[in-house]
Amino acid sequence: MTSTRSKLLIATCTLLCIAALSGCDPKSSESNADASEPTDISSTDSGSSEKAEAAPQSEDQSGSARPSATSPNGAEVALEPPLEIAGMLQSEDLKALNAGEISSEKLAGKAATPTYNSVRLFPKKGSSYGVGMQVWKFEDDSKAVDFVAHMRPQYLGVEDAPADAPTPGERAFVASRAGIQNYVFAPKDGAHHVFALSCSDDFCKGGWSDLKTLASTVEKRVIGEKVEPKKELKKDAKKAAKK
Repeated sequence: MTSTRSKLLIATCTLLCIAALSGCDPKSSESNADASEPTDISSTDSGSSEKAEAAPQSEDQSGSARPSATSPNGAEVALEPPLEIAGMLQSEDLKALNAGEISSEKLAGKAATPTYNSVRLFPKKGSSYGVGMQVWKFEDDSKAVDFVAHMRPQYLGVEDAPADAPTPGERAFVASRAGIQNYVFAPKDGAHHVFALSCSDDFCKGGWSDLKTLASTVEKRVIGEKVEPKKELKKDAKKAAKK
């Protein structure tokens, strides 16, 4: 009887000692704290706080296209601006073809980039397409000429550019479809630009003569020559009217 009680007492003491030692174990305390207490972001150091804020921002930037970039240290890095084409074709150039007020907008289908841009100039009143211009810029002249050849199969009703075109030969072609005339060309001294000019028949009533004059104006501007497009257009418009 006494022996049994002694054994029970010894076992109880052993269990109590084990429990006491477990309660003093620092690893056990840390484990319990991690499992039961929520992490307080506001109490972390500045480096951890920056990482916590930067992670969602980085994830959002990779998932969507934004007009800005962020360097690894969080500083804003400016992207290159879209290709500048504002002065190449102006609303004043169209006054001889249409005396009304001219509006402008980007052509649909492709966003502006550092090597591409577009514009459409059209009468504010009415439903005329007016004039459209797409512009690409390349690293060298050979790539510009290759691009013209690449574009040719993408148009319908394609023909070689007329002999009197501002830019003839392999550097250009014309196309006509559904009441829209097109002239695609890469000026020889045009700083590696490729232009695609389009004009609706109800706006360029002089046909190729009007489109050619607009293209000549654009080409002269891009190579740095001074032009007076309004006078040129009026002259060509009168010739077309007589015909």
